[in-house]
Amino acid sequence: MNMLRLKRITNTTSFLPEIDALRFVAIMPVFLLHLGTYLIEHSGASYDQEELNGNLLYNSRSFFQIGVPLFYAISGFILSLPFINVNKPAPKYKKYVVRRLTRLEPPYLLCMIACFLGHILFFGADMYDYLAHLAASLTYTHNIVYGHWSAINPVAWTLEIEVQFYLIAPFLVSMLNKLQQNARYITISLSIGAFIAIETYGSSYLSAFHLDRTILTKLHYFLIGILLCYFHRERPWNTRPKSFFWDIVALLALPLINLHYWIPVHPLLDKTAFVLSISLIIVSSFCGIVANKVARNPIIFTWGGMCYSIYLFHYILIHLFGKFTSQLHQSGVFTIDFIFHLGTTGVATMLACTIYYIFLERPCMDPQWPKKLKNALGLSYNKAETEPG
Repeated sequence: MNMLRLKRITNTTSFLPEIDALRFVAIMPVFLLHLGTYLIEHSGASYDQEELNGNLLYNSRSFFQIGVPLFYAISGFILSLPFINVNKPAPKYKKYVVRRLTRLEPPYLLCMIACFLGHILFFGADMYDYLAHLAASLTYTHNIVYGHWSAINPVAWTLEIEVQFYLIAPFLVSMLNKLQQNARYITISLSIGAFIAIETYGSSYLSAFHLDRTILTKLHYFLIGILLCYFHRERPWNTRPKSFFWDIVALLALPLINLHYWIPVHPLLDKTAFVLSISLIIVSSFCGIVANKVARNPIIFTWGGMCYSIYLFHYILIHLFGKFTSQLHQSGVFTIDFIFHLGTTGVATMLACTIYYIFLERPCMDPQWPKKLKNALGLSYNKAETEPG
């Protein structure tokens, strides 16, 4: 199969394969983290804690936390791009919102309904109890209403934060556009530092008001993307010279993902190093010789383009398929069981997500799909024929 036939549909000629490759880098840690968590907490297997503590694969799970914040940074970059493009007028807010609705809502809506039915049919959930959770999840308010992630689809908590950013991004970038270049960079940098501090010190206080899983504690990740987007406007990242220096930087950034794993550090320094690692990994994907070659591999960026479908369904499918594959094999050794589930539960999950992407999400990437659907259903009409004349 030609992977390029499955790449995302875009309404612009400035497709950046590196961005979709970064989406691949973001979704894989999330996928592997949840697969490992299922294995430990829900598969029925029993593992010796001492063996887990010394297991390299088990301990690497702490580095998988980069996935969601990297998604936030990518969103900051992509959503701010049309509003700081000096060659084109910024899109109208209504058009911007409608585009997000037609692009993201159909896959999300069908996924949440499918997860709701899955809980009832396969996991014995009470339908009436879960209806309230479904309503909160469909309106992206579950975090605020209940103070914890969605009972329908736990990973949806991050999408609620994404929506909050979608709504404010045009106004935020518009305000930044009014600043002089140096003042803009200083403002963004200071804001990143301020929101790192809020996440580090304020999350426990905000949790009392169900605000710990909101844009208030995650905005700094989006600001990384906005900052890099302004640099992109000055000189596109994909046109900058490539260097092995940035490949080395990418490798050096990996330990920063979880600095306190290596040395005892202050929580604020640990979080700052984490934010820095995300920034360096993004830049390296454009500017490293090896990193950029990997990022421009069609297999990598095409799979990355499927990240939304994978993210929506992977958690519930891991639990669904895991109910059956867990009965086939349990060795009691985490590494062996993880590899087995990766080859069975993982492959089945990725296959199902790919099918969902091809037949539902990808068609919604076409901005004209509502109009095409109307035509296909025979709902379009000739205005002249319906007016009295």
